[in-house]
Amino acid sequence: MRRKIGVTLLSIAIAASLLAGCADAGSESSQNAKDAVSTGASVYTDEKSGETEEAEGTSEEEKEDQSASGTEQSENSGNEESTASLAEQDDDFHAPWENAEEKEYDIEIPEDAVIIDTSELQDPTDQEEAGRAISEEEISDEAELPEIDEKTGIGQIVIFGDSQFGNFKNPSGADAWIECYTQSKVYDLAVGGTTAAMIDANPDDDPNTWESRSLVGMTYAAIGRISPEFLKQYDEEEYELFKSCDFSKTDYFIIEYGVNDFMHGVQIWGDYNPRTYLGAIHSSVDLLKSAYPNAKIVIVGPNYAQFFSSSTGEYLGDGNILHNGVGFLFQYSGALAGLAGDMHTIWVDAYNWMRIGPENAYEYLLDGIHLNNPARRRFAALISRFIARDAGYYNFGQAKVEAPDIDFEALDEELLSIDWSKKPE
Repeated sequence: MRRKIGVTLLSIAIAASLLAGCADAGSESSQNAKDAVSTGASVYTDEKSGETEEAEGTSEEEKEDQSASGTEQSENSGNEESTASLAEQDDDFHAPWENAEEKEYDIEIPEDAVIIDTSELQDPTDQEEAGRAISEEEISDEAELPEIDEKTGIGQIVIFGDSQFGNFKNPSGADAWIECYTQSKVYDLAVGGTTAAMIDANPDDDPNTWESRSLVGMTYAAIGRISPEFLKQYDEEEYELFKSCDFSKTDYFIIEYGVNDFMHGVQIWGDYNPRTYLGAIHSSVDLLKSAYPNAKIVIVGPNYAQFFSSSTGEYLGDGNILHNGVGFLFQYSGALAGLAGDMHTIWVDAYNWMRIGPENAYEYLLDGIHLNNPARRRFAALISRFIARDAGYYNFGQAKVEAPDIDFEALDEELLSIDWSKKPE
């Protein structure tokens, strides 16, 4: 049912303050990320499409290096041996936040920004109390996935992310559709409500008493730096799924975070500082690449979102106009695009390429943040399109075009028509 949302602009005057967490401004990665912000501002923009193709591309030298790395990794007999060898290197290992330099800087807040105290933002898990409960039928409605006799496609995909994946681990979830489109084994290790950055737990960053399920914590557990036992206290099934995954067999890691970082007011820039948005992703990607050099990294930006008051349920604004004192949600996405390009990862601009905005959000969002069934399928198709193209399985038709002209119906048909039994040309 279409919801008519009245926009209530908050008349809150918050002076620009000095916030810590920005690493050395001379860092090339951080500077490029900041430059990218200006190109990610609007929904439906395709200004970055040309640059994205280049960032996703891999030179012949890099392909040869990856091939050599893959050969070396294939000699590992399993996850236990791989993590054991990493543990032996602990004496030489330094956490990404050690010796991290922080710099204070002035934040320029646009005059027309709607500024909000992040404590006023409604937690997406509190919709029922706010009178905007998500229908259980809408969440659990199982989509009819095409039958797959045998998984012969990509191989293994591991997902680290937030509730866009973590809250929908059923046949209607994006993970199930990615598994279908790529005919691969998918381990959905996403956890609802989590951030990329370390925002709580581990105040002393002690790996021996680790509790944070942030991206950094999940990465540490995946490479064997810390034990995954800490996951037990949260969810036994989540722990068992994590333990069942042999990360050394992973072909693609999908990393998807952003909305929760925005809602918690996490600083955007920070080089390798794990308590910042880009710093957490930067350090985690480097660690995953070092531990599993044959695996590719897919970085997925946050989706367009709308936000409501935790006290009144009133609509506060969306990712384009609501400012958390650090930045807009679209700036988190734009900054991540720059980092993804710098790190030569596969970049998926969900904020723009999903083509969800103020005028059609009611069609695709359950509660302003979470994707509904049709949107989750579209989300999975978008991510799978980049994975399949990277694997070289076919030349896309409509799907070859970036936003705003992706024909998602054509993309769906093209993905389902791939003959995975044949090696790519």
